[in-house]
Amino acid sequence: MTQLDERKLDPAIALASLDETAPREPHRLYALKHGDCFAVADAYGDIRGAGDGFFRDDTRVLSEFRLTVGGRSLSLLGA
Repeated sequence: MTQLDERKLDPAIALASLDETAPREPHRLYALKHGDCFAVADAYGDIRGAGDGFFRDDTRVLSEFRLTVGGRSLSLLGA
């Protein structure tokens, strides 16, 4: 009888083994707006500092932001 390796079945462990230095694609920007504020970020919620950022009254108040959970970058979910 073959033994199952529970580490291979646990998605949290599988995600933890991903290489965080690998390029994250796609780098398409999305805008969210509320009142006089808007944010421009990629699909992962990250603000990389080029034309993206968090703006209030047409002034950029945040130029870089990396969204993580438990110190790890997020993964995109597909439908």
